Amino acid sequence: MNETEIRQKVVTIAQTYLGVYEGSEQHKAIVDTYNERTPLPRGYRVKYTDAWCATFTSAVAIKAGVAAIVPIECSCSELIRLAKQAGTWVEDDAHVPEPADLILYDWQDDGKGDCTGAPDHVGIVERVTNGKTLTIIEGNYKDAVTRRMLTVDSRSIRGYICPRYSVAATKDPEEITVQNAVKDIGLTSPDYWLAVLRGERAASARNIKSLMDKYHKALQ
Repeated sequence: MNETEIRQKVVTIAQTYLGVYEGSEQHKAIVDTYNERTPLPRGYRVKYTDAWCATFTSAVAIKAGVAAIVPIECSCSELIRLAKQAGTWVEDDAHVPEPADLILYDWQDDGKGDCTGAPDHVGIVERVTNGKTLTIIEGNYKDAVTRRMLTVDSRSIRGYICPRYSVAATKDPEEITVQNAVKDIGLTSPDYWLAVLRGERAASARNIKSLMDKYHKALQ
């Protein structure tokens, strides 16, 4: 995957949660995804009754396989602290983010200069239109996963976490091998075989036979 594809993967996973409301089984699954993290950040196990905006962004990052570059925390303040340590915090309300960046808010922002108060909320940038309009997916927005729209440099923007997704845009040897095989033999479902190689799913006997038949034919 290249950087754009990784960013889109994060956004797509966030989109699958749209409409999930607090107290539902899907909401509990978001919290569970966070609580299954080892080690658990600060040793704190999130309760189903806790505020869960940061838990949501963390769960999406975990599901997308980018937890190594996206801060994982249930606290907005801790997200900023971790981002500052990683050099990915942008203290600029007028910054134009990219899809899959995180946006943090401070509802007490007085609109004068860049807000530096304690953050109250966080979301995932879904898209940026004409470099001005942001569409954001947020957990715990009106007790659900919901979209918010606002313009760049809006009041209440605390800042942005801009993970280095380019770092994740590398191919491991298994992926390179499978992608080369796909190119050589015309296989149409590389993601399926990558998942098989990584032990994430089991291949059916029919699909194994089909792969071997195509591969042997390509070698002739």
